[in-house]
Amino acid sequence: MFDALAVVILMFKIFRQSLREHKYIIALLCAISSCSSYLFRVVLDLSPVLDMLVQIMIFLLFNRFLLKVKVFYSWIMVATGFGVFVALQLPVYYVATLFGVNESVAATSGGSGIEIIQILTDSAAVMIGAIFKVFNLGFAFIVIPPHDFDIREKFFIGTNRLIIISTLAIAVTIIAALYITIHFNVVMFIYPLVLLALIILYYLSSRRDREDD
Repeated sequence: MFDALAVVILMFKIFRQSLREHKYIIALLCAISSCSSYLFRVVLDLSPVLDMLVQIMIFLLFNRFLLKVKVFYSWIMVATGFGVFVALQLPVYYVATLFGVNESVAATSGGSGIEIIQILTDSAAVMIGAIFKVFNLGFAFIVIPPHDFDIREKFFIGTNRLIIISTLAIAVTIIAALYITIHFNVVMFIYPLVLLALIILYYLSSRRDREDD
């Protein structure tokens, strides 16, 4: 549940959305996300990669149907939230393995090793969210929901199209990073790709903000 909340904090604060106004929906999202992850990872013993894909879909559905965020913006928020979360978690995982945490921890759903990684990652996410709030950082091109679905926007031209490409790259990269971590444990080789995709998204989001001014 705390991992899901950490992702929510990141995606809301990066795009200047209010956590307080949607606290009940967020609580429901975190509960369903946690139960889903437990079902997939513990009860059914399925791949963490599949669990990640399901988590992304759950977040997208909640954004679209409960928060009333347009699919385009919902995808940007979710991909960014998960991307930044993974960018925080991978170095924590790497350092933890240097201090003796079993390298197979990425494929497990419990134990002291995974708990340490979760606590450190979630704490870092909360700190980043607090920094964004205190210093009024983040991007403002996603308007506060509910969105007006009767207003048509051109999502597949100009900067919007580039943002879609960059967020798709983030999604592919974090899924690949999880798969490689589980099966080959060479996670830090793909980490620069995660950072590169996020840097490109940062640049494009800044440009989109300037276009809306």
